[in-house]
Amino acid sequence: MIISEKMKLTKKMVVLWLLVMAAFAAVMASTGMKFGKYMEAQDYAVSIIQVTNSDFSYQTPGPELVEKMYNTYTRYYSYGGINVGYAYSDADKSIGDMLEEAGYPCYKASEYLKYTDYFEYTINENTGGVIGYAFAGMFFLAVLIYTLWYVKDRKKTMEVQDAYIIAKKGNTVVKQFQIKDIKSIEAAKRKGLKILGNGFKYKINLVKNRDEIRTVILEKLQSVRSGTPAPAVEEASNADELKKYKDLLDAGIITQDEFDAKKKQLLGL
Repeated sequence: MIISEKMKLTKKMVVLWLLVMAAFAAVMASTGMKFGKYMEAQDYAVSIIQVTNSDFSYQTPGPELVEKMYNTYTRYYSYGGINVGYAYSDADKSIGDMLEEAGYPCYKASEYLKYTDYFEYTINENTGGVIGYAFAGMFFLAVLIYTLWYVKDRKKTMEVQDAYIIAKKGNTVVKQFQIKDIKSIEAAKRKGLKILGNGFKYKINLVKNRDEIRTVILEKLQSVRSGTPAPAVEEASNADELKKYKDLLDAGIITQDEFDAKKKQLLGL
């Protein structure tokens, strides 16, 4: 009997998830720097307005104050009752010139009063940040799908007996088929094996000893078709062989008559 050995991808999974975290960290750092610069300019604009406009002189800075300033210095203009744009005041443009001189590129101050929330700013003003988050999100989904597939597939194993193949998921037998019924056995991607037969098909991935298992099955299949015994995978005593066939009988894979015949053969009766 030969049993499949599963490949362990734990280290690979750790690397992939570290790359996912690094991707999000890079996007957040880049967009965070831009938003930080925006908020720096906003604080400067608020301080100028509080000095130049007595209506705001003694109010506590914060998102509500910024919104009031934005609404004060900008106005919608409409056409046929529909808002079609903004009208910017002269004061808005004048303060914008002061911000420009201080090293904050803009045409009007209200450009730095429009947002106080990081995500709102990023979605509306930082196209590169949105694209970065989109790519990081797709990478995250790809790694998540791959991880779930790996967790599910690593439980699958197969045992190659003298005449049967037993497929398991954990300790549960999910499929059993006779080697003589196999039509083809092919090496598949991801270190896998694909077996097709009369009324069944089976695939297993990440098999460390895939080539060895495939060779053993092909030898057994050839021996069944030619009528010559296949070379044994390992030497086994008659007692071990008898126990193995008793397990097959208990599992319902072979009949009582088949077990009795094999028992007589092994014991030389």
